[in-house]
Amino acid sequence: MWCNNEKLSKKCGFDKYCDRFRNATYNQPINITLLVESLCIHCQRFLVDQLYPIIFRNFADVIRIRIVPFGNAHIKNGTFFCQHGEEECKINRYQSCLFDVIKSQNKFVPLMHCLEEQLMNNASFKNAKSICFANQSVSESIQEKIQKCFDSKCGDELQLEAANVTDNAWPDKKTSVPWVIINGVSLESLQDKINNLAPQLCEWYNGSKNISYCAEIADEAHKTKRSFLR
Repeated sequence: MWCNNEKLSKKCGFDKYCDRFRNATYNQPINITLLVESLCIHCQRFLVDQLYPIIFRNFADVIRIRIVPFGNAHIKNGTFFCQHGEEECKINRYQSCLFDVIKSQNKFVPLMHCLEEQLMNNASFKNAKSICFANQSVSESIQEKIQKCFDSKCGDELQLEAANVTDNAWPDKKTSVPWVIINGVSLESLQDKINNLAPQLCEWYNGSKNISYCAEIADEAHKTKRSFLR
């Protein structure tokens, strides 16, 4: 992030490193890992109000999203215990299977938006699935694969993997959810910006694609600066 400030990177002696970093990351997607849990209201609000309508719809071509549904759960003697009870453990497990079967973020992000919006509005998970699978045209065969995963040891294995990713966030450990990790780096300081992440993505993106959202932000900032200087 220092590399976004050329004067600072040069002053601190990182300019050569930053040049190599910019070259290595040019036109590479920004990897976003989200640590969440299915029945956390703050996670639901982020997924419904931020991830799909703002982040995904404006940056889909330049980001790679991974959603990890484990959150504040823990494992004791091989049993999963979740912050919001057994139902949340079931939904976390199901969502892990969903991501394992549906690989494309173009499909799973809108689907997660729908599911969490339904849950946020107090729908049962059964009804949420019925509504959202129909809404997102998820085929019967895909639904069967997800259910087969959920009913098998595969569901346990995927939740163990989710636990491992969550518990090994680096360098800063997760202290709350939702928690965002950018390009494999977990920073406590970034979490204060989680509900205004889009402008940060504009700053971090290093590539040739023109992102209209970022152009609009830059134009608005320029107008504000001109108005202030008058």
